[in-house]
Amino acid sequence: MQTPEHVLQMQVEGYRAMTPEQKLAAVQSMLRLAWALVESGVDLRTPHLSPEERTAATREVFRRGPA
Repeated sequence: MQTPEHVLQMQVEGYRAMTPEQKLAAVQSMLRLAWALVESGVDLRTPHLSPEERTAATREVFRRGPA
């Protein structure tokens, strides 16, 4: 499903109105969410991994990029 153009425009306007600090906080929040989602997927596929191995596997997903 594609996002309607007027919604994208509202999003761009919102980003433009943000201070650099707000933009950094938003990016950090999105990165934490992405990490948690990827780590959950790794955990579902390989529940036997230790916490250290799960972290390494999550890093590898980010290193490889999208499948």
